[in-house]
Amino acid sequence: MGDGLCFEAFVGAKVTGIGRFAAACGLPLLVPDQPWSRECFGAEASYLEAAALRQNPVKLRTFYERCPHLPAPALKLYSWDEVAEQLELCYRSLG
Repeated sequence: MGDGLCFEAFVGAKVTGIGRFAAACGLPLLVPDQPWSRECFGAEASYLEAAALRQNPVKLRTFYERCPHLPAPALKLYSWDEVAEQLELCYRSLG
């Protein structure tokens, strides 16, 4: 596991590039609790709730303290060849 910290806070935007990069480096993830982040990261991330803003500083501090002991996220990371193959399949399906 890396000894860094990734805090991906892009509220209201589906931005997963930084999170995937951090995961590839073995860093634990802290992301906003939104449908897209749950879909992308599932149980492999820690979440901050927008509705609980007053609790988030405590959650952030707790995450920071636990970070060195958290396992690396087990996310499927794709090679450029795999991405190209999936893109080609997508385009072919369009006719």
